[in-house]
Amino acid sequence: MAADLTERAHYRTLADVRNILDLEKSQLRHRFSRALRNFLPNPPPAQPNSSSSSLQGEVVKQYEKRNNLTWKERLEFFEFGFFTLNLGTGACTILIGNISFHFPAKQYIGYVFLALNCIIYLTNLTLLALKAWWHPAAFRRSFVVPGSALFFPTTILAFATIYMSFIIFVHPHVTSPVFIDVMYVLFWIYVAMSVFCAALLQWTMYDQAIPQDRDFETITPSECLPVFPMMLAGAVGSTLANIVEDRRAIPLIMLSYAFQGCGFLTAQLKLSAWMSRNVLFGHPHDTRAVPIFFMSVGPPGFTAIAFLNLGQRALEVFPRFGVLQLPLLLPNNNAGEMVFVASWLTALCVWGQCFWFILATSVIWVQSLLRADKPIGWGMAWFATTFPLGASLSSR
Repeated sequence: MAADLTERAHYRTLADVRNILDLEKSQLRHRFSRALRNFLPNPPPAQPNSSSSSLQGEVVKQYEKRNNLTWKERLEFFEFGFFTLNLGTGACTILIGNISFHFPAKQYIGYVFLALNCIIYLTNLTLLALKAWWHPAAFRRSFVVPGSALFFPTTILAFATIYMSFIIFVHPHVTSPVFIDVMYVLFWIYVAMSVFCAALLQWTMYDQAIPQDRDFETITPSECLPVFPMMLAGAVGSTLANIVEDRRAIPLIMLSYAFQGCGFLTAQLKLSAWMSRNVLFGHPHDTRAVPIFFMSVGPPGFTAIAFLNLGQRALEVFPRFGVLQLPLLLPNNNAGEMVFVASWLTALCVWGQCFWFILATSVIWVQSLLRADKPIGWGMAWFATTFPLGASLSSR
């Protein structure tokens, strides 16, 4: 070993070693900067001409443009899709909070994910506000272009993940009733934002008066996103119903059932269009787009969570206040038990559908990875594998 080092030192001076180390550091910084630029907001790919020379020239110009953008210019291309970072982080937080067994590090891990989720959310909101201030035309256009407008609900869904995480991790350590009152008011604000989001996108995305480029072949489960916040109101309401007083819990349970059913059934209609697209055109094999298929797991997964929690709370509350008490049909006042059993069976059925979507999408994803003739591309759609899957795993 020593002789080898002596021989290598004979042929290589100290200056040569420093030059090699500097070159390796430079290459490492270059690879890191390229990876960071691919993650940051960038202009969409240009449509090249047919000739190879013009194609090469446009590729070079596009590469130079992406590398020479200032931070202010990059914010023009900041999209709602960056809030999927919050969905993935929030799903991990909720999943940790729903672990059935307790261990010393559970709370601390949850606090770390909750703090990280809040930091990412505030950062995204700040960047979005700067885009609206510096590039108002691009900000308004993001509500009309389907590829961008579809992800506007993620801004509300991200708030929902933080909201549920606060109830899971913060409420056990807060004894003041003010905390519950604040969360109760925030819930109704969230419901109002969810309804507004669904109505806004129904107008901007599907209005024939607004010129749009939509194709049936490009339909994905992301079409369900406009109703996701309204559907998630059921899961959020079921979480809140567990900490409020019984009299307040009754309207929360009723409203949560209504919103969960509305969002779930509407999402099923939209998912049927996506499944029809797969039957007619086959499955795509783009490794960056296939992960978004896991969004189909979200509607049945969150419905299972909501129905299990709502049924359990209804079992406790309904008999005390005589809710749904019908002397002729239910003489023993067992409406809570019936609601619990119906909710449990419904959750079991939709979880079966959830399992099917996980299995089918996993097969498509593995097939696309095996057929990929180039390095696997990473995109924001990969975060779709965390939020819905976290919901399905939480419905234990």
